[in-house]
Amino acid sequence: MELNIKKTLILFISAIVAVTIFIASVVFLISQKKDTKMNIESKLQIIQSEKIRALKIVEEENRQNILNLSNNEIVTEAYINFRNEFSKDLNNKLDNKKINSLIKEIQDKLETSSFKSVDIANNGNVDLFLPENLNGLCLQATYVFKLKECTYSSNYKRFDSWFKNFLSENKYYDVFLIDPKSADIVYTAEKEVDFANNLNRFYFDKTGLQEVFKKSIQAKEGEVFLSDYKFYKPSAGAAAAFIATPVYKDNQLLFVLALQLNTEVFYKTISNGFKWKESGLGNTGETLLIGLDGYVRNVTRLAKENYAGYKKFMKENDFSS
Repeated sequence: MELNIKKTLILFISAIVAVTIFIASVVFLISQKKDTKMNIESKLQIIQSEKIRALKIVEEENRQNILNLSNNEIVTEAYINFRNEFSKDLNNKLDNKKINSLIKEIQDKLETSSFKSVDIANNGNVDLFLPENLNGLCLQATYVFKLKECTYSSNYKRFDSWFKNFLSENKYYDVFLIDPKSADIVYTAEKEVDFANNLNRFYFDKTGLQEVFKKSIQAKEGEVFLSDYKFYKPSAGAAAAFIATPVYKDNQLLFVLALQLNTEVFYKTISNGFKWKESGLGNTGETLLIGLDGYVRNVTRLAKENYAGYKKFMKENDFSS
């Protein structure tokens, strides 16, 4: 009898010890899980703060760069030169027959591999993007589609080379010199179909370039405007952001200067130079910047590390091309 009681007490005490150990283990695991969650949240908050700070630095660098550029006499000289050339009377050079011939040649160019992306972005309709004035049409035919119909003066090559060096050194995609009264784009370095076009056209409605231009023509000297990233048809529908400032001479608005930002620089800023793991995001984590419209503003990690897998995922989930 005494042996049975002793045995029962031992089992009872063992059960209590086991339950205590189990409860302690559960509490420890919950505590560890909570601590781990807090550590992860803390790390993510640090990463978020670093990204915001990096973006603000890039934004300030862009602001300083465009202000410095706007104060450069070469830029003002280039605009005056291009504006004068853009204003030449071409009525005697381009009659209706010649205009129709030019349009036909441009349509043929769109069928070639070199301009396929432009063709796709505009659904093969040249009426969407071809300039409506003769000067713009002639210049676009020459510098965009290489038809050599009309040219800027001999100064063009000097200015064009200077601007292209600026873009390369400062990692911008393109530069624009825009007449504030007519909204004519009298110069771009990249020579896409926005070159020699007019920002008042429906084609440019709701684009970042039109947005910063309209703000600039109402602004004071030294003010700078930055657009969000949006799809931009002249760049074959790619995402594009723009920064612009008004340029004054003798207290009069002379022109609007704009830069198209390089998306690769922006993407690298968000993703720590595409080094997700080294920035604390492990094997699968990433930083995404999402606009108010719900679209992601930067390239995803999957698209960079496994493009074939990315395309498969997009196709399986019925995303549009």
